[in-house]
Amino acid sequence: FEMGLSAKTIIAGISSYGGVRRRFEIKGIAGDVMVVDDYAHHPTEVSATLQAAGTDGTAELLSFSTSLISAIFGIGGGIILLSFFASFLPPLAIIPVHAVVQLASNGGRVFLLRNEIHWPILSTFIFGCTIGAFFGGMIILQIPHELIKFFMGLFILWSIYGYLPKFNKKQIFFGSIISCALSVIVGATGAFIAAIVNTFKLPKLNHIATVAFVMMTKHILKICVFIFLGFSFTPYINIIILMIIGGFLGTIIGKKIMYQINETFF
Repeated sequence: FEMGLSAKTIIAGISSYGGVRRRFEIKGIAGDVMVVDDYAHHPTEVSATLQAAGTDGTAELLSFSTSLISAIFGIGGGIILLSFFASFLPPLAIIPVHAVVQLASNGGRVFLLRNEIHWPILSTFIFGCTIGAFFGGMIILQIPHELIKFFMGLFILWSIYGYLPKFNKKQIFFGSIISCALSVIVGATGAFIAAIVNTFKLPKLNHIATVAFVMMTKHILKICVFIFLGFSFTPYINIIILMIIGGFLGTIIGKKIMYQINETFF
């Protein structure tokens, strides 16, 4: 939309995208068998490719839906996506893969709403998130792999049914440290960020754009932490690319819906 393209043209372009060569490249169908060419050449990559194939389009559809939700309301999509990843990815891959997909989703919102970002509060957020990501990386090294999903499940349940702490404007720094540290350990902490930004009572567009920028920064820092810890994203590149495409389309459509929502209702 920012480049003057119609929704029809954007959808047609995304629909015709054939993907990266030799990354789950569909060569044809013989009878009832689909022939796929993929660069995966060792057990971990082969396993990740088969997992991506097993999602049967669910991953792309869910990425579209969760980005649509986040584009309209500012939060909500990340925790749904995290639950989906936890159902089939290895424990150590859930959070970093989730971070890349969410980085693209939030980055899309930041681009589309870049003129609505409330810049004065961001430096405090970014500084606090940097410290929080560092501590989160130190903590996750000490957690047994088999307990990661357990803590993640507890956090998801608490996010849905629990009580979010009340923040005020003076607590931005410490709130961002806690949020980003938890994000490295359990994944989706968008509700924390949204609660902190909400203390400024920003208009709808400013709120969504500012939350998206903070979330984008948080995911960049989180990805840096996992790269430093030695995590390889290569085995999961197929599902990441497909979900990014679905997510960006959801963000575009969600933005149009969000403009129709009454400010008071929001």
